[in-house]
Amino acid sequence: MTTTSQNWNCVWIATSVAALALGVMVCANAFAQGNVAPQTSVAPQTGSEPRTASADDMRLWSFGDCDRRFPYTSTPEHKECVRVVGSPQAVEARALRVCDVSHAADKEEAERCKASYRANKAKAPRKDIGAATLPRSAIRSSRSCP
Repeated sequence: MTTTSQNWNCVWIATSVAALALGVMVCANAFAQGNVAPQTSVAPQTGSEPRTASADDMRLWSFGDCDRRFPYTSTPEHKECVRVVGSPQAVEARALRVCDVSHAADKEEAERCKASYRANKAKAPRKDIGAATLPRSAIRSSRSCP
């Protein structure tokens, strides 16, 4: 090989490496712009109807989602996520979301599903009723046992 062909080979290799590096930078930039930080709080609701669910609505997350997105349990973000996911509003939002997803093709059926959920929720016994709310005569004390 002559010196000229060796120089051309070096130029060809250098150009290929530069083009490859430029391509990697462009791809990395495109992927970085696609990653959006998760929402860390939920806006307060003004009406009785839950707001429209978005992909970053914490009310639709599970406790596992909180653990995956905020791996350190002592952080305020994780604590807020667990508080939001466990709230009664989140339970209702997830139930209504099931109606929307299950009946995506038929909006009328989705509305009937939501109405049925709300009716059953209104008929269900309250969660705060328990042994503590029973009359004293209905509770056996340890002293009354023989």
